[in-house]
Amino acid sequence: MKKILLLCSVCFVWIVYAQAQVSIGQYKFTEDLKHPYTPFKMQGATGTCWSFATVSFWESELIRQGKGSLDLAEMYVVRHAYKEKAANYILRQGAARFTQGGLAYDVARLIDLYGVVPQSLYDQKGTADGKYDHTELYNTLKVYVDTVIAQQKKGVHVAWRSGVDSLLDRFFGEVPQEFSYQNETYTPKTFADHLGLRAKDYVTLASFSHHPYYSSFVLEVPDNWFNGIHRNLPMDELIQVLDYALDHGFTVAWDAATHGSGFSNTLGLAVVLEKEVGKMQQAEKDDFLASAIHREKQIPPALRQSLFESYSITDDHLMHITGRVKDQHGKTFYYTKNSSGDGIRPTKGYLYASLPYIRLNTISFMVHKDAIPAQIRAKLDL
Repeated sequence: MKKILLLCSVCFVWIVYAQAQVSIGQYKFTEDLKHPYTPFKMQGATGTCWSFATVSFWESELIRQGKGSLDLAEMYVVRHAYKEKAANYILRQGAARFTQGGLAYDVARLIDLYGVVPQSLYDQKGTADGKYDHTELYNTLKVYVDTVIAQQKKGVHVAWRSGVDSLLDRFFGEVPQEFSYQNETYTPKTFADHLGLRAKDYVTLASFSHHPYYSSFVLEVPDNWFNGIHRNLPMDELIQVLDYALDHGFTVAWDAATHGSGFSNTLGLAVVLEKEVGKMQQAEKDDFLASAIHREKQIPPALRQSLFESYSITDDHLMHITGRVKDQHGKTFYYTKNSSGDGIRPTKGYLYASLPYIRLNTISFMVHKDAIPAQIRAKLDL
């Protein structure tokens, strides 16, 4: 999932925080429920929202399980993703995906493979200001893996595994083999075991009609380079899982399309407008979004499937749903932690996504198995 932090024009909107009420333009939100989450962090100029969102999700899982509030290292996961992506790309002789993007499934799989470490122990080198930028890192790696493939096709053997590790050490620093945490010694793997983070406890759910409902399938989106398995549900049941999870103390990792005309990082608002505003400049669009409570489209599954198959809806950003609110007319919105925000704009790295927006733009959810209603778990053979 590739999402780069964009600088947007300032528009004339207002936001007021008062107890559990928030106003964004003409929208007035009242908190329905909100679950604990760790502080907002920016992904900066990187395509690593998938790590920020899913690590945040797992941090909330640790809080839910009574294990305390921990700050885990997103870049430890990202570093190993680049390693695995490079191997996949080279072994497939370039006929594979090699970008900065990924999915929630990647984090679960990578922590199973490589463990995890606290943020204080492993951060990308050269980011004392807290700002990440993977432009040079990615470009350097891409040149390297393409050169390896070209050389090996000419019969020249390249020790590329050590070469990839050396480049990653240069940009990230060496991976800690052992470390001390709260007077105990761990490896990254034993630390993940200590925390109880296990991929098998989590499920990725989607809703697409080109696969049988209640079946498992490999989702056909570009960033599914790890061939992650998704479980397929009808849309109404997918939304039922979302609400059941929130109602029972769980949060949700959310893979979504965010390039639609009703998504605004500037405002912290995501809606599906009946009016077409796609040709507006961002500041004009934000002013329009803030000017009224807008009518939203109805989203039948056939419309969503058609837009997915025509590339109008595709995975481009992961976020972390931590709560639910109502607007002044009783309409449901979902409170969402968004690493492509900057922590400065009105909602300070968070946004409010309407139910129609969720129905139209959701690619997948990752949830704990226990966050799925029993009757749906039975249909999925979980």
